[in-house]
Amino acid sequence: MREWFGRPLWEMRPTDADAYFGRELRTVAASTRTGRAGALTLYFDFLELRHRAEVYNLSGRPVECPLDEANRPSRSVEPQLRIPPTEAEIEQLFAGWRQELSATRKFAPAARNYTVARLAADVGLRINELRMLNLDDVHWELGTLCSARCWTARSAT
Repeated sequence: MREWFGRPLWEMRPTDADAYFGRELRTVAASTRTGRAGALTLYFDFLELRHRAEVYNLSGRPVECPLDEANRPSRSVEPQLRIPPTEAEIEQLFAGWRQELSATRKFAPAARNYTVARLAADVGLRINELRMLNLDDVHWELGTLCSARCWTARSAT
């Protein structure tokens, strides 16, 4: 869509969207048109939520989706932004979880779940990487666990 438009997408107007969806995508499957319309709608929702003022300052125009309500996809395309928690919120979660470990009925599975979540949060391992870990993979002599930024900083020195 960006290649076809040739300018920043925030400059797209309803006539441009009509030309793209009505002429360029006329022969593609309806699901492809719906998917692209959903992506465009989500893009403009994101711009409006996060960058409305900057786009206005750059272009002099308010952010508005070129697809009107009648031409938006019929399926729901609500913005599903995933805003990461702050460091304080992460520490609050793990502090509460750590306190609950002593009172849990099955300590071993609870400790395993806590450890896996802590590794994912601090080191940045993916679920599949965590799933394949065993105790031989832990090298205690290397020091304490820290975030990926910390390991990067340590390896640079």
